[in-house]
Amino acid sequence: NVSEGTVLDGEVSSITSFGVFVNVGPMDGLVHMSELSWKRNIKPKEMFKKGDPVKVKVIGIDREKNRLSLSIKQTQDDPWLSAADRWKANDRATGIVTNVTDFGAFIEVEPGIEGLIHIGDLSWTRIKHPRDVLRKGQEVEVVVLDVDMEKKRMSLGYKQLNDPWSDVATRYSKDQDIEVKVVRLADFGAFVEIEEGVEGLIHISQLSTRRVEKPGDVLEEGQEVTARVIEINPAERRMRLSISALEEPAQQQQQQRRPRDDDRRRGRTERQDHDRQPKNVGNDGEASVTIGEFLKNFQQD
Repeated sequence: NVSEGTVLDGEVSSITSFGVFVNVGPMDGLVHMSELSWKRNIKPKEMFKKGDPVKVKVIGIDREKNRLSLSIKQTQDDPWLSAADRWKANDRATGIVTNVTDFGAFIEVEPGIEGLIHIGDLSWTRIKHPRDVLRKGQEVEVVVLDVDMEKKRMSLGYKQLNDPWSDVATRYSKDQDIEVKVVRLADFGAFVEIEEGVEGLIHISQLSTRRVEKPGDVLEEGQEVTARVIEINPAERRMRLSISALEEPAQQQQQQRRPRDDDRRRGRTERQDHDRQPKNVGNDGEASVTIGEFLKNFQQD
């Protein structure tokens, strides 16, 4: 004389890998593993032992096969009903990684409350898979990014606990020359890694003092180069750099040396012309004769 929704007192009669059988009088009912607790990834043998008294709720009746489906967790309050009182954006929590997927990692922050760390919130550097950062069963500290009570969803962040951009202005300054690594080429320029989690852009117009048709003509991924910081904007997580700024002083020095070299060459040419000029020739082109030579010639005559 029971119906779905009835709450009964029972006793654990046996424990299996997929759940617990509970005796409720004339018959046993099964509490499937998913109905044992609001908590995820539990092991029945670690939670119960034979003979434990439990309170169960009838959630299914198969009269033909004389079977009962029971639930223990549904006799307890759904933790999501009061989660808004305990969890808000920017709260920090310590949880257990319950599952790792291609798109992120699920973290249980309390029994029955699970949140997702999207792959984009795992690391400031690009990763191929969440397994590169976290593993199932690992205890981690996270920060709450958003809570959706209606959909029973929580967005969590892992990389936000150590943001390299928060104090980037104390490590780098405008006009500073630094070593960077090219990580990605685009039509409009090259993205470079300054340090782990901090990337900057060298616009195509800043790649060289010469005209560049495409970034691949002068750079390649993985190449390490020296560049000059021309802008830092931590609020927008942006840094602009330049290679051409390093080339300009060298060109200016060459331009400054060129007039001096021309003057020296011009001076050498004038001296050579002077040395080749016939001696004792006047300005009018006539041969010039000294007084001594004139008197000597006159006496001989």
